Amino acid sequence: MVTTLLDDPRAGELAHAVCEPVAGEWLAAARDGLAHPGLANAAARCLDLTLDALPRLGNSLVAATVRSFAERYTWVGRCPAGDLVGLSDGGRPLVARQDELAESRRPAVQR
Repeated sequence: MVTTLLDDPRAGELAHAVCEPVAGEWLAAARDGLAHPGLANAAARCLDLTLDALPRLGNSLVAATVRSFAERYTWVGRCPAGDLVGLSDGGRPLVARQDELAESRRPAVQR
């Protein structure tokens, strides 16, 4: 995504504008990730811009993978790290999906 936004001037300019409202929100990004509405919106829009730019850059084959990632994670307020959360039960690892544990924390992404 970053390479595409840097390589495509139109997408890069629009991504800069999309991210401007959350510039400097490092603490919120570290603490809240995509649970922060502004960061979630910027991430979703940057993926939209990436998908628009990929064909212009001759990378249409990558678009399906990027779209799949966006649909599974970013556009629904999730990240790959949240797929599985390790829990412990007396030394035995238990695994639960984070989305089952914290469904109410996910913001609706405005696209």
